[in-house]
Amino acid sequence: MLIQGFKDFEIMQPPRRMNRPAWNAFFKLDLDISGLFPYINAIVDDALYFERPHYIRFIMEETGCILYPQRAITGLFPDREEALAFAWKVIDFLNSLDARKGEISPNHRKFKHISVLDIFKILPRTNCKKCGYPTCMAFAAAISAHEAVPGQCPDFSQPITTTTTYPVFDKQGHLVSTVEIETTGQEPDPLTPPVPPEKDAPAPTPFGEILTTREIEVLRLLAEGFTNGEISGMLTISPHTVKSHVIHIFNKLGVNDRTQAAVWAAKNNLV
Repeated sequence: MLIQGFKDFEIMQPPRRMNRPAWNAFFKLDLDISGLFPYINAIVDDALYFERPHYIRFIMEETGCILYPQRAITGLFPDREEALAFAWKVIDFLNSLDARKGEISPNHRKFKHISVLDIFKILPRTNCKKCGYPTCMAFAAAISAHEAVPGQCPDFSQPITTTTTYPVFDKQGHLVSTVEIETTGQEPDPLTPPVPPEKDAPAPTPFGEILTTREIEVLRLLAEGFTNGEISGMLTISPHTVKSHVIHIFNKLGVNDRTQAAVWAAKNNLV
């Protein structure tokens, strides 16, 4: 595999206000690079490899990188020139990594994204600050982003199931994948098969008359805590289009912010 370059390069400022010029870069790759994700996961400290949607997040040269199978988001940069130069560094890094795959044992461990609202539901919701965060919602957001762990909250609900990860090796003894088995009770049974995930519950009739199919997709991802830039990568639409959808969603639902929209989505079984 040799990545020749990228296309549809664009930069935009993140939604939060900053005291200095700062830009995120978005670009598409000319090849599917998802096969390199386990190798990035193996060699880059603190990389976060996600199962659904399929992407990996890591820091390279003190710059944030989010890679999807054929799309990248990087930042922050003071101007377009630095953003463009860094995009080529990402290409060089991926091509170099591909050439060294035989020397690296891939790490197939993936995280499952859990929405902020789902985590918030199992918190005590007292805003006691014992976890080190100002509110339970802020703590839930940190857990969702893998910047905090549940154990930081002394009143966090106790789990009723646990998951054990087993390695799968090839004939040469190299790790090629993993299998997760869910168990219940105090004495885990490694032969108990994982419970299959439930299919998405059918959405109530009212919202179908309010929102378009694309707006529903955006709302679901928004409610799970993804940023406009991340939604852009997942749906392969421009950040400006995502922003337009979000505005339409707010107007149609009569809400003022992302939290209110997420609450509406939860009440209507969209997440």
